[in-house]
Amino acid sequence: MLPENLSDANQDGKVDEGDFIRGFANLEMTTWEIKQIFSMADFKKEGQIDINQWRLFREMFVKKFMAADADKNLLINADELKKSMEDITGMVKILGEDDQVAELLNDMSGRVDKEAATINFFEWMFIRQCAVAWSVASGRQDSITRDELLDIGMKVMPHFNAYEGQLKNVLFSAINFK
Repeated sequence: MLPENLSDANQDGKVDEGDFIRGFANLEMTTWEIKQIFSMADFKKEGQIDINQWRLFREMFVKKFMAADADKNLLINADELKKSMEDITGMVKILGEDDQVAELLNDMSGRVDKEAATINFFEWMFIRQCAVAWSVASGRQDSITRDELLDIGMKVMPHFNAYEGQLKNVLFSAINFK
C-alpha cells in the first residue's frame, strides 16, 4: 500500500528526499522513480515536503491510484487505468479499446519482468499528468492532435527531452496515432 503518512526522521515537520525514499521503498518502483515522484510532490522545490504539500499530493495522486488499484497489488491494469481516468473529461473515449490500453501499459512499463500489461505508481502518474494537462489544454474536448499531445508530454515530463523519439512512440502508439 502507498504510504498514508511519511516518516519525518528528524522531526522538523518536513520530509526530505531520504525520508521519502524510505517511505516508498518496496513499492514496485526504482529509486530513480521514487526520486521523480519526490520532485513532483516537492512543488515548492525546497528539497523537502511539508504536510500541506503531502496532503495535496495524496489527494491528487495517491488516493486516486489506491482507489483504482482494485486488487491492491500496487500495479494498474487496463480496467483499473480506465477507472482511474473517468474523472478526466474525454479520457476513457481517447484511451479507446482494451488492446490500445494494453499497448499503452506495456509501452509505459519500465519493468523487465513485465507482468501482463501493468504499470506502477510512477508510470501511472505520468499518464495521469498527461491526461489532466491534455484535458485542460484542449478545453475538455475528446480529441487531440499529435503536436498537441507531444507538446503536453514534453511539458509534463521534461526529463524525456533527451528521449523525444521514445516519448513520441509511447504517446502516439498509446492513442493509436499513425
